[in-house]
Amino acid sequence: MNDHSLQNSSQRKPTEIQMIGKPVLHCEELGWKNIEFSQWIQVKPQEAYAPPMDKHLIVVHMTPQPVKMRESADRYQYEGYVHAGEINVLSSGEESFCAWDRDLTFLRLEIHSSFLHQIADQTNFSYHQQIELEHSFHQPDSKIFQISQWLLDEFRKGAPNGTLYFDSLANLLGIHLLQNYTAKKIDTSQPDVISKQQINRILEFLHAYYQKNFTLEELSTAVHISSSHLVRLFKEATHLTPHQYLIKIRIDHAKQLLEQPELSIGEIAHEVGFFDQSHFYRYFKRIVGITPRAYRNQQR
Repeated sequence: MNDHSLQNSSQRKPTEIQMIGKPVLHCEELGWKNIEFSQWIQVKPQEAYAPPMDKHLIVVHMTPQPVKMRESADRYQYEGYVHAGEINVLSSGEESFCAWDRDLTFLRLEIHSSFLHQIADQTNFSYHQQIELEHSFHQPDSKIFQISQWLLDEFRKGAPNGTLYFDSLANLLGIHLLQNYTAKKIDTSQPDVISKQQINRILEFLHAYYQKNFTLEELSTAVHISSSHLVRLFKEATHLTPHQYLIKIRIDHAKQLLEQPELSIGEIAHEVGFFDQSHFYRYFKRIVGITPRAYRNQQR
């Protein structure tokens, strides 16, 4: 596609243009909720049109070389070169058009509007009926980029860290969008400390269900703290996120089981709630400093 065709494509309004290509990864197979995550690799040059969506959209550009693009969404237009790491943010309810001149690699994060409303309600964010995100075309955002890379890494490995880990990242992204891509900010008068009783309730839940793959919402409901507050306040009090503390509990139980020679390391990994043996090995060595097998040999 040459420069002339790029220019002409922006002047006519597409009606039924579909993007040619399919994502190489899509979170549908993992059962993730609230955010639909997909990876697209080397999508051929074309014109793409998306009708108004009921989800907010984030696009993270990942093509190693600069790509010339022309884009539009409602009153907003962009023309120029995009680079790896740049971010697009579009609000729900908008149609968008895009044309590019060379193979394009990117990540798509579609955030359900109801999820952003839920985060807003939990954080005392003031809004009128609908939450609209401010447009951003090809701007750097280190936090969104980092979250997208954590999601991609988790995705590629088959989500070994469980639902709690994904929910924590989703909440972190939701709060970041409300704080940085809307006209109004989160009410900072909300409580910024967590009581000892609340901490104890969280710890009791983690110790009781450490073998399970529970969600952040299930944890927050059980301890009566909103999910958007729970992760931040718990980390401020313990210096660990709930997921990190959960891993610590699993490793402590695994160390006890490793002293029982009749259990295989694979059986122990499953017993304490790890996704698989390699996942168990990775976390055990990171925390203890040696592999499970080496630890077992030391106990003999």
